[in-house]
Amino acid sequence: VSYEIDKNRLEGSTDGNQMNTDDRFVNVLHLKLAAQSTFNKIRTVPFPPELSFILSQIRDKLSSNYEDLTQGVSSNFIFLRFMCLAITTPNQFGLWKNTPEPKTLRFLVIMSKVIQNLGFGVEFGKEESMRDLNDFILQNRESMAEWVDSVSRYDYSPDFDDELVKADQKVEITDQIKTRCIKWMVGEIYVNRQ
Repeated sequence: VSYEIDKNRLEGSTDGNQMNTDDRFVNVLHLKLAAQSTFNKIRTVPFPPELSFILSQIRDKLSSNYEDLTQGVSSNFIFLRFMCLAITTPNQFGLWKNTPEPKTLRFLVIMSKVIQNLGFGVEFGKEESMRDLNDFILQNRESMAEWVDSVSRYDYSPDFDDELVKADQKVEITDQIKTRCIKWMVGEIYVNRQ
């Protein structure tokens, strides 16, 4: 299965031939199916309470003066700090044993772009080859916004609150918490993909 959708990249080509239209159409379908599967897993895997707590604190600080920014800030935090980083470098977080092969890495980069744009609710514009994913973005934008909103609200959890956070303590994103959260959020995506 190929996920390459850039017309100027033909797998295995050394003579600069462009991908034919039928191959590209099939690859776009493969990518849309993979993106939908990835998004479905993202929104069904339990979200780390540490991150919900932090996002809810950010939301509370912004809500008084900058309510319209809370969604964007939450998306930036989730996708740029965690999700896309883990998707493109799974070996750095113990999700894969080795560095992905070039073809796999290309898929992971493309998938990261799709999930990032979906997280931000932004259609592709500059990258012509990615514009065919805009219908996927539009179909899932509202669901993604609802998911980001839901994980940005912290619900009291006695186990988490009593063990990790006291009212007068600050939560810090240590490497240990970051790695744990990444494995929690993204690990399920990589099951059976190695």
